[in-house]
Amino acid sequence: FRPRDKVSLCETVQLAYKLMVNTKKLTPDDSVTEKWSTTMQTYKIPEWAHPALAQCLEKKIVAITDLSSFMNNGAPREATRERATEILGRALEAAVPSLSAGGSTSFGDNAEISESARPYIALLAQQKIVSGDNQGNFKPRHPDITNRRKRQQNNNRRQKRHFH
Repeated sequence: FRPRDKVSLCETVQLAYKLMVNTKKLTPDDSVTEKWSTTMQTYKIPEWAHPALAQCLEKKIVAITDLSSFMNNGAPREATRERATEILGRALEAAVPSLSAGGSTSFGDNAEISESARPYIALLAQQKIVSGDNQGNFKPRHPDITNRRKRQQNNNRRQKRHFH
């Protein structure tokens, strides 16, 4: 489990996938994995991540243009806080139709958050799933300062709040 390790983009997608499967918002489908198999091999995505990433590509939680950022010298790349939150926000929006991403955030470093991620970060902030630091900043470019233990606690909170 390595609870103090940082979370990679592949693991973030796996988390989003498991959240949707465990709450019956998504059914695993081998044909979807097969459909995206060649693409994932091209980008050297680890095989364990194929089912989750295939479903996330299919559901447009992750775009094919994002795949080049998933690996770094043959190893899964660590997720920044911005990318992890964007992926989980997209998954939440896909799984819970009554929620929609939009708006901006009140974080002091809002201008540093990419326009594509901002609505999803705002969604998770509105749902009290993510928050800023003591100075009110989100710190979007930092390597995901959330370790695996903290990510699991957030996942449990997210599941209780929105998927039941």
